[in-house]
Amino acid sequence: MSAEAGTERSTWLKGFCDLFPSVAQETTKNTQDLAAVERVVSAARTRGALSQQDLLAIERSTDWTYGPWWPRLSSQLEQPVPIGDGSPSADRQLLRELQVKLKHIEVVSVLLRFTLPERFGIYSPPVAWLLGLMPREDQVRTYLSYRDVVRKVGALHGLDRVADVDMALWTAARPSALSRHRELRSSMEGDAKFQAIVLVNSGEGLSRRGRWTEEHRVGLARGILRHDPVSAGALAAPVFEDTLMRLARLLQIKTPSQRREGFLMELTARIDGDAGFRLVRARCPKLDDLRRLRNLAVHPPGLTSDEAREFISGLEALLCIHPRRPE
Repeated sequence: MSAEAGTERSTWLKGFCDLFPSVAQETTKNTQDLAAVERVVSAARTRGALSQQDLLAIERSTDWTYGPWWPRLSSQLEQPVPIGDGSPSADRQLLRELQVKLKHIEVVSVLLRFTLPERFGIYSPPVAWLLGLMPREDQVRTYLSYRDVVRKVGALHGLDRVADVDMALWTAARPSALSRHRELRSSMEGDAKFQAIVLVNSGEGLSRRGRWTEEHRVGLARGILRHDPVSAGALAAPVFEDTLMRLARLLQIKTPSQRREGFLMELTARIDGDAGFRLVRARCPKLDDLRRLRNLAVHPPGLTSDEAREFISGLEALLCIHPRRPE
């Protein structure tokens, strides 16, 4: 990575990391010295195991605020848990052992963040949302997915410690920080590699919920509209074609061959002229206008922001109608 590229990409992440102390103090009404907490439990790394005393020290520390939303579970950690060598399999084993004992993945993550800050951060639902992450099959898999994405973001920006990246993203997920530091927000939203990570996470989350529906695809197009109207339009274009086919089936309209030149124009005209569709036509944009925007979307240079917004809004309206042939 060139120094110039690294500086450009690290601006927003490092900026939010630097803001963490002030934003955290504003949020908790207390000074937050997380490095001091790390020093208090640093013996765990030398010892090679996590103990009840480590979590108790974190719970009682006056150097930071142990949130009231986290139960105090140090009494459940009766036997030390080996840290492991930091390999993926060792981290999974460590997480599973702690989860069995504590039964609360956020408290597990708090303990790991302070004892092993190079490898772990605190699980935060607002950060998970910022990263486009959805829950996995169980809490351990959910946390590992979260930690791995946080680590990936850090690698893009030259931040090695997962805990530091986690603090930066926690700050970036605070509405107050975003509203006051618009240049950092703009830099984050313009970071193509970061936004690609978020988009992949969102797509994978949707795919685990089953087959993507037309509504899913339009929703995803709406999600990326602000950042990339060309891609949003291209993503939404097949939804228009699929929706026309659905409408044709509902109205029992014979569809022309999809291989025929002018297929969409002919199908649009048949649906638009159908008596059943005329009953609901007022509730959606003109089909021919949507077909024109679809054609622009699939050919360079693609849709402008205004055109993509019009196209997606029209599709959303079209998906809400359910015409049927008049009796």
